[in-house]
Amino acid sequence: MLMIQNLKMKLCVVVLLMGLVFSGSTRAVTPAEAFAEVDIDSEAEAVNKLAGLYFTGQGVEQALEKMASLSLFQIAANLGCAEAQNNLGCIYQLGEGVKKNLKQAAYWYQLAADQGHENAQVNLGIMYYEGWGVKQCYMTAIALLQPVADAGHAEACFTLASLYENGFGTEQCNLEAAYYYYKVAGEQGHTRSQYNLGVMRQKGEGIEQDYGIALSWYLSAAEKGDIDALYNLGVMYHQGLGVKQDYTAAIAYYKLAADQGHAKAQNNMGVMYYHGYGVCKSVSEARFWFKLAESQGDAEARESLRLTSQEKGLRLRGRLKR
Repeated sequence: MLMIQNLKMKLCVVVLLMGLVFSGSTRAVTPAEAFAEVDIDSEAEAVNKLAGLYFTGQGVEQALEKMASLSLFQIAANLGCAEAQNNLGCIYQLGEGVKKNLKQAAYWYQLAADQGHENAQVNLGIMYYEGWGVKQCYMTAIALLQPVADAGHAEACFTLASLYENGFGTEQCNLEAAYYYYKVAGEQGHTRSQYNLGVMRQKGEGIEQDYGIALSWYLSAAEKGDIDALYNLGVMYHQGLGVKQDYTAAIAYYKLAADQGHAKAQNNMGVMYYHGYGVCKSVSEARFWFKLAESQGDAEARESLRLTSQEKGLRLRGRLKR
């Protein structure tokens, strides 16, 4: 096996031959130079490190970045570097610089997962959950995700919770386990877990119903832009669930979600304008929002348009989105 120093010299020669090293006194630090400063224990890790520098475009002409990084990741992966194998899986899954190939992605994730690479185990677990590049198998997904989730990996916890919540790969739904794993992920800031925790607390699924705690989880998710959480906050203020009824706050949250294309929020904006809840009553403005929601196939908005065209009253709507 080559000594690390010899490998560095050969890789730097490759970099020079590819014309990727800049000249002149004022220039960016090249990957070869950055690479030379890194203390790395194995050849495979060394190549993976250099590939990462190219992939992020540090000191490399943009047109050659992906080509160089892919070749180097391939070398490192073939040398057995689990990190490089996982990186290749991500590249093929996302189609970064190569044609998207989910089977290739699953292949490289599997090699890395077999070496205990946690992110690869999670990525492969998701592939089996969704049936991407592999035959869908919920039990395999659980087997891959469970040990990583138990170690506290947020994305593993979220995906495993979804499996338990829906009863996929298990004899029946396990809402208590779902809530537990969502909570582990939510406490780490995982946005969608925080939203799901809000729904479960609001409905009392797998845990005691508590509107106040539900509101808190929705707020956490909404702060990071989750539009379903924004919509549900609108519903909570609209209906006075766990908080004093406040139409002004409700319409503020509805609008934040509606402006991002949330059909239910658009429909409820129409309801608020039709009745004059928190805004000046306006049938024309109500129909504007109903039409936006109806264009996305929202059945309630379609009915609302029909009723307003016949000048009939509308009943209040504000069901939680799940």
